[in-house]
Amino acid sequence: MLQIPSFFILWCCHVSQLPAMNTENMQSILFQQDKVYTTSATGRPGVAIVFCLVLVMAIFSPWEEVFAKPAFQGKVIKVIDGDSVIVLAKNKKIEVRFYGIDSPEYDQPYSKKARRYVRRTLLGRKVTVAGIGHDRYSRLVAMVSDQNGTMINRSLVAEGLAWVHPGFCRKKMCADWKELEEKARSEKRNLWSGPVVIPPWKWKRTRKKRW
Repeated sequence: MLQIPSFFILWCCHVSQLPAMNTENMQSILFQQDKVYTTSATGRPGVAIVFCLVLVMAIFSPWEEVFAKPAFQGKVIKVIDGDSVIVLAKNKKIEVRFYGIDSPEYDQPYSKKARRYVRRTLLGRKVTVAGIGHDRYSRLVAMVSDQNGTMINRSLVAEGLAWVHPGFCRKKMCADWKELEEKARSEKRNLWSGPVVIPPWKWKRTRKKRW
């Protein structure tokens, strides 16, 4: 349940002509859906309390809750790099970060090849996006599949063009992806074909130390 600040609860009570109450009681009233509320003084529908509810959802809900929706379809209109794209859905541009994986950074080996692979696979095509939340850059973190049901997250790992991120890939499917990563390594595919390439999350740390 949402954690609503006390000052906001008191204000809602005031404008709605309801007795002052604590956060827990107010939230239980706000989120009950089987009652029609009236103000204590006039008996009129509690429009203000509904207004408060809207503000609560808009202001205090975490982004993951606000945007938590079923999978949607859209068209990939831009490939940013090997693990992020921009999807056009219902006339809105959405930056999508592929869940659970990390492709090489711009200055790393195979970064261009990973980007070309995503362009060849997804650019200009319809995809299904199953979002699971947003990252610190406000990008939608998601599983992205083409019209054949092939998931790009998984494919990049299988092709040796991305790592399974140990810190962020925690769903059951990640075990399967890790096996694909090991297979790509044993077959010396792309990232695993030559000298060891440092994973992006470690590479970024070394870059920061230099500066």
